[in-house]
Amino acid sequence: MKVSVIMSCRDRLRALKNTLTSWSRVDYPDFELTLIDNGSIERDGLRDMFRGLFGLFDIHIVHQPPMAVNRLWNEWGKVSDGEYVVFAMADEIVTPDVLTRMVAYGDQRCSVNTLFLDEAMTNAMNVLNWEKDPKVIEFLPGFWDYEYKGSNNRDKHSAELLSHVIGWTRKQWDWFGWFRDNDRGHLWLDQDVVIRSRVLGIKSETVDGISCYHQWHPEIVDPRYLAPGYHPVNERQARLLEESERDES
Repeated sequence: MKVSVIMSCRDRLRALKNTLTSWSRVDYPDFELTLIDNGSIERDGLRDMFRGLFGLFDIHIVHQPPMAVNRLWNEWGKVSDGEYVVFAMADEIVTPDVLTRMVAYGDQRCSVNTLFLDEAMTNAMNVLNWEKDPKVIEFLPGFWDYEYKGSNNRDKHSAELLSHVIGWTRKQWDWFGWFRDNDRGHLWLDQDVVIRSRVLGIKSETVDGISCYHQWHPEIVDPRYLAPGYHPVNERQARLLEESERDES
């Protein structure tokens, strides 16, 4: 089964390099990664980094003006050709077996548990040049172990949210309706997906046995994520086949 991975980025080159290095080591035999530069300012740095990535794995680079992530994922997820589609953020360092484990869930939507590194952990990992010596990463709390619970990480979280690494078969994404195709999502795109899923009686699963590392970065609040939410009440509304009621601005 071919897998299409959709990822967007905007600057934060050091974190992006770590993330793409980890994806270049994924051992799944048939996957492609589409990386969308969503309005980066550091274009020259991105180009230099991309030159070093070609030939490592099947990666496609797209440049475009800034766009709400739900619209971006809609556009590029739908035109990808994998039978299984994964949406991933540009801050998460993944394990080599991440896709093998995700695909095993078949028609059950799943997401990868995320360990959140603090600023000191992230800086230390970069100084120690982990990409040239993967064993360096062993000093981090948990070391890929999703059972770890530490003071600098959140406990194992529910797979309900999907803003880090989430996967589903194309058949199920198509049935679900993908994401809302407008500039004003509900808080963050995963809240809208969770509400729709609950109306449909769908539950996500946390991928068993692995975690990914979220690299620290300053919090950025986009006002589009604070827009009013929708309230689907039936299957057609939850699958975006008809409009649902929305809060007032």
